[in-house]
Amino acid sequence: MKTSATVVCFVVGIMAATIAKNLPGDNNQIDRSTSSSEELSDFKEYITQIQTMCYEKTNSTETFQNLLVSMYGVPLCIQATVDLPTLMNDVSDLDASTRHELFPKYCSQIRSALVCLDPPKEEFRKCLDPNDAVILDSVVNAMPEAIDLLCKNDGEILFKDDANYNVCMDKYSNYATECATLVSNETDLMEVSKFGRPQCDELFSVRNCMEGKFNECNGPQVMEVFDVFWRAFIRNTPCKNFVTSAKGEAI
Repeated sequence: MKTSATVVCFVVGIMAATIAKNLPGDNNQIDRSTSSSEELSDFKEYITQIQTMCYEKTNSTETFQNLLVSMYGVPLCIQATVDLPTLMNDVSDLDASTRHELFPKYCSQIRSALVCLDPPKEEFRKCLDPNDAVILDSVVNAMPEAIDLLCKNDGEILFKDDANYNVCMDKYSNYATECATLVSNETDLMEVSKFGRPQCDELFSVRNCMEGKFNECNGPQVMEVFDVFWRAFIRNTPCKNFVTSAKGEAI
């Protein structure tokens, strides 16, 4: 398994991309009929990888079983906070004219439901090495800020006239692969806790590379979501002492 310096390019970005891609908009329609089987296949592969990770880390099947139980409990936990059937109906009708009703109605509910992720997070940590645990903590800890960004001004970020999320998402894997080559083998093999200025400069170069790619595909809004998770990762590493934002401000 790749260490955090490279994995973060994918994990952080996939989280941002998934959020952006699965929310509606005139330029962001998804063909569910062709994607459902692929999504199921990807999910099964993902679960298999986690099972292997857990066994290699703990030399037992118990941790993975506990993780599955905690994951199955997430929907029930969320349903206790969020009116999911009504939300799904409202989301299906979401457009520029209805967003001013939907976002104020559900954003606070969704934010409160984030506590439902705590049980699987704690179980999953048992399957991870320290570097991957940093990524997990960063992603989960950044979710409230990501929700706040998506909910700001009633979802304004999702309804930019020039936004074209599908183009960015179709090319995302290639973007991440290309930008990840800016990370040296030395950095890739180093523990995150030992990162210094050279390693952090590489990470910031990766971030700038992704920004350039998203600008090329006319998806700067995707980069805004990406940056929420990116900053959370940086704050959990020594890079917080070296790396600044694109505006020259401290992370």
